[in-house]
Amino acid sequence: MEREGDPHLDAQLTGYVAANAAKEYVRAIASEPLAWLDGQVNLTVSDNSGACNAMSNGDDLFFYDGNENCENTARIPDVVYHEAGHSVHNQALIPGVGLFEGALSEGISDYLSATITGDSGMARGFFLDTQPLRELDPDGFEWHWPEDRGEAHDEGRIIGGTLWDLRTELIAELGQAEGVAHSDKIWYESIRRASDIPTMYPEALLVDDDDGDLSNGTPHGCLIDQVFYKHGLVGAAILGGKVRTLAAEGDGSVPVALDIQAAQSSCIDLAPTGATLEWRVRGTADFTEAAMTATAEGFAGSLPPQQDGTVLEYRVIADLSDGTDTRFPANQAYPWYQRYYGEVVPIWCEGFEGDVSAWTLGSEWEVGAPQGKSGDPDAAFAGNDVAGIDLSSDGRYSPQRVMNLTGPVVELPPGFAVYRLQYQRWLNVEDAYFDRAEILVNGELGWRNFNSMMGDNNSDVHHRDSEWSFHDVDITPVAFSGTAQLTFRLSSDGGLELGGWTIDDVCIVGVEEAPPPVCGDGVIATGEGCDDGNSDDGDGCSATCSVETPEDPTEGAPGTTGEGETGSDTGAVDDSATTGGASEMGGCGCRSAGGAGGSSAWMLVLAGLGWRRRTRR
Repeated sequence: MEREGDPHLDAQLTGYVAANAAKEYVRAIASEPLAWLDGQVNLTVSDNSGACNAMSNGDDLFFYDGNENCENTARIPDVVYHEAGHSVHNQALIPGVGLFEGALSEGISDYLSATITGDSGMARGFFLDTQPLRELDPDGFEWHWPEDRGEAHDEGRIIGGTLWDLRTELIAELGQAEGVAHSDKIWYESIRRASDIPTMYPEALLVDDDDGDLSNGTPHGCLIDQVFYKHGLVGAAILGGKVRTLAAEGDGSVPVALDIQAAQSSCIDLAPTGATLEWRVRGTADFTEAAMTATAEGFAGSLPPQQDGTVLEYRVIADLSDGTDTRFPANQAYPWYQRYYGEVVPIWCEGFEGDVSAWTLGSEWEVGAPQGKSGDPDAAFAGNDVAGIDLSSDGRYSPQRVMNLTGPVVELPPGFAVYRLQYQRWLNVEDAYFDRAEILVNGELGWRNFNSMMGDNNSDVHHRDSEWSFHDVDITPVAFSGTAQLTFRLSSDGGLELGGWTIDDVCIVGVEEAPPPVCGDGVIATGEGCDDGNSDDGDGCSATCSVETPEDPTEGAPGTTGEGETGSDTGAVDDSATTGGASEMGGCGCRSAGGAGGSSAWMLVLAGLGWRRRTRR
């Protein structure tokens, strides 16, 4: 039977040949055997249930038929190489270290296709012409983090372009064969350990290192620094940084320090040039900002006194010498630290250091020392032990599962105006559109991670803590029975899995009825329109702490008033406005006085937040 010119037959042949070519190419790079490369891989081609697409399920490969707008994707070797790249990524990950992150996988799969073909333009012919589907080396500009973040395929061009430029520079330095070989080695070994696009930079340096000591540089470290920097993937990552709050001053203000130094690289001239401290009362969009003062260690500022019972959210923005900035905390879903002002009375606390038999550990919950896997902490906040999901295996929660940690029933003594949960949190969870991390009190919802509500393909605001974070939750509305029983829950779907919950120093505390306001103490309390720290009239704030109306200086004109404007966060007030941020200075979330919520944890300030759920095109 004559089959000449049959596109479906051609799709079968091209898909088969290209898939085996991709396996052979990666087999020559892999430092150790990878079972997927030696096993059977199923290809589905000319699928007429869709068009203009292809996908990997992490193992097998799927290709759609063509139409008047696009080619049958199995007929384009570049697309087959790309989809094979997704499967290689999934199969090569080191458990508990690397993560399958969507945008990262798109970019590194584009690189595999490009390095096999030697063409930075991926999938020419996809749209029935000579133009590439994606170009890793565009004329006149570079794909840059974070400006070019977005849809996973588009965002992937940042790391795809970075790797292509690294390949080009290594060829110039080492020659064609050796340059490609070393670039491919960096590609393969880095994708096994990286968790997102920014973490490819330190992994590239680790692969390039030849003596186990990064402090003395790597053979091509300068070149790697410069290439990754050109794409915005070095920046703050080589600065490091930590935000600390110190003990409150006598007037109730709280010193805040940002410790950050110039880049430790002779190849990149990058240094912090300034810093701004921003704060707002939790649950509001209005914020106040103040420039921080340069110090020998970095920058210093101060949070103002607040009325007892206030939860203040704050963050630090550092300006860098290349015109970019970096933010602390580096958590897109939870972009504020938190501090509670006022005295609390501990009612019940748990540090997980002794007998924990009163707790019910559901699926995957463990109590023990954290191991630093899959983004989890490598040490407890205090003591040795924590409660967390999957501390002992690869650190990630499982798909399609509900995981509960339920505490004992705690009696809440009468006489308190407010009951609060205060604890230390280290949470890594997918956007709540997919996976929900929740705190239940007596079976009622007390808190849930951020849900961007952007649909299957664009809900990618994942909660990624990279330090212990003090978290305050007002549980009064759900502590209606005179008792409180806490449940920390994580509900996962079938897609991306991260490190999940890790908690320490969990406390339920009570807040006594606030005393009546004292006019003249410098703190604007409920019922006061102002408080300037004295009891004098005629200075804009009366002796009874009401705002005095100034007279118009024009003779005979009536008195006038004016309202000052407050800065406002132009973004929506996210649901983390009911929660918190930075680490405590010591002990659990309980405090007898002075508030809570300082940080002393070091952090890498570039956190990647761009997963996709499907490995398409």
